[in-house]
Amino acid sequence: MSVKLHFLGLLLLGGAASLVAREEPLALPERDGACGALHARPSRQDPQPVPGDPFLAHTRIYKQVAPCVVYIQGRPASVEGTGVLIRDDGLILTSLTACGRFTEAVQVLLPGHKRVEAQVIGREDDKDLVLLKIDARGLPAIPLADSRKARLGQISYAFGDSFHSIREDDQVAMSVGVISGMYEIDRPYDRLSRYAGLVLETSAAVNPHQDGGPLVDSQGRLLGLLTLNYHDAKFTGLAIPVHILKPDIDRLLADYEGGVARGDSKSEATRKVPPRIRRGWLGVAVEEAGGVGLRIRRVHRGSPAEKAGLKTNDVILAVDTLKVPTPKHLQERVEGTAPGTEMRLRIWRDGREEERTVRVGKRPEF
Repeated sequence: MSVKLHFLGLLLLGGAASLVAREEPLALPERDGACGALHARPSRQDPQPVPGDPFLAHTRIYKQVAPCVVYIQGRPASVEGTGVLIRDDGLILTSLTACGRFTEAVQVLLPGHKRVEAQVIGREDDKDLVLLKIDARGLPAIPLADSRKARLGQISYAFGDSFHSIREDDQVAMSVGVISGMYEIDRPYDRLSRYAGLVLETSAAVNPHQDGGPLVDSQGRLLGLLTLNYHDAKFTGLAIPVHILKPDIDRLLADYEGGVARGDSKSEATRKVPPRIRRGWLGVAVEEAGGVGLRIRRVHRGSPAEKAGLKTNDVILAVDTLKVPTPKHLQERVEGTAPGTEMRLRIWRDGREEERTVRVGKRPEF
């Protein structure tokens, strides 16, 4: 059985058409001859790849990702959104805006309209991040991309419970677009959100109830967590890059699993284990350099910055291709990166640009 893509119409949010897949017979055209004439193919046959036909690629991504996407009903029931399975044992990543701020359990709709209860096992309010756990094995799960490598113009897909497509019809909505921007937001715009920082902007339609859903690359990997935390005047969808969330995911998961290993009940594990903060560290003191970057005032001895060859009076122009106009931007970028991760720094030294690779260290306890 092939997959028929139904356009819901051009949606204003990002200007991309939202796609919902239904399993129905579909007679796709075949191209014939040098002139590319079209003729019908029997609907009983599965479509064969047609060179240059983008819709088969979209269908492949849909089949790969949609089974990983779930509907979330938080508490109170008016708080709802989308989540995505990131591990086959029932670990779900979602947004604070999809769950509510003061709840320990939510309802989840799995494919097939199977309703289960999920436990909140960790949260990081400043990142709008919530981890849920359901008792399950062998579930589909989405792999994580390295969102630091995201580039303007690359294909992106937004999945979720668009206008209750999952809750009402058991159909995951998908929209297609490109990464149309990468920048910082300085304050939350959604009343339930607390996130301010680096975002990926997508031209794919992001509609009500899709917050907490996945923004996906052309290989079906998770680029970021969708948020409705955008400026009303822009009509664009934003996603928090997964590399910003990954250190907190790892920390929260380690805290939860550490509590369970000590014999706590699963609910006790979420409450009793103190968080172990693992923040990245560069080891420099900086100041603004006339709007072009950050001048290094001091390099700590033995720090990752010193090991990478950074020196006093170097000007940091960008980190992983993104500008850092203020010390706060650099601090958030570095502290949100897991220790051991490599970062590419573009610097200005002695009248020319250079690039340095720094392996982020673990922030010491001063």
